[in-house]
Amino acid sequence: MIVMMRNRRPVVAGRVIVEREGGYIPVPEDEITDSDRIVNPFRFLPVSVFVDKNARVLYEESSKSPLIRRHEVADGERYGRIMTAVTLFLIGDVLSPCR
Repeated sequence: MIVMMRNRRPVVAGRVIVEREGGYIPVPEDEITDSDRIVNPFRFLPVSVFVDKNARVLYEESSKSPLIRRHEVADGERYGRIMTAVTLFLIGDVLSPCR
């Protein structure tokens, strides 16, 4: 599953996560309705990281530490529920031609 940020919103498999009718589903941005509520269960934060010769991970800002994006859970209370619903929805999309 491809997960990224676009316009400061999490995007999963090219879709934005919304709360709709009490559930959570991923929808293409052009299919978001006025009644949908966009949810942001995670985000990616910039962090400088360096791995030394002993495989220790060091978070430091220096010329040897490139800036990367670290996944961070933004809504710990609902994260599991939201991402499970989104994953089941996407799996259903993949399996539906097989049914």
